[in-house]
Amino acid sequence: MVIAIMKIIPEIIGLAREHHQSLLLANKCINAEKSKQAEEIAGLCQQITETFSRDFLRHFDVEEQFVFNLLNDTPLYSKVSQLKKEHKILLNLAKELQQKPSLLSEFGLLLKNHTRMEDREVFPFLTEFLTMQQLQDIKNQYKFL
Repeated sequence: MVIAIMKIIPEIIGLAREHHQSLLLANKCINAEKSKQAEEIAGLCQQITETFSRDFLRHFDVEEQFVFNLLNDTPLYSKVSQLKKEHKILLNLAKELQQKPSLLSEFGLLLKNHTRMEDREVFPFLTEFLTMQQLQDIKNQYKFL
């Protein structure tokens, strides 16, 4: 099996760094669920409920405004439409985790698959569908962070 390694264009380095963080969180959720350690699961669920919106809402907004909305008239439309829906689902699951820790595995798997879809099926095609100015606009969202 051959795995293509995506060269990350400079304009999306900010998004790529945040994707690394989301994959770390996704794997932490999946591993915590596998461990069956109630305290670990409860603590992680509480942390996600308290911080996920704060930590990821801006990321989702940047993706939707500066990436997904510009891909509506491209062959990637169905993928970006799905990804937008998944943003809402992830935010809703995060809010529920503290009260429903049984959702942790679902949250972790969705976050992991969602991030990988963006990295593997959308981001590699940005230079094909977006102008240099649009790519620069993405980069500018991370200029002062």
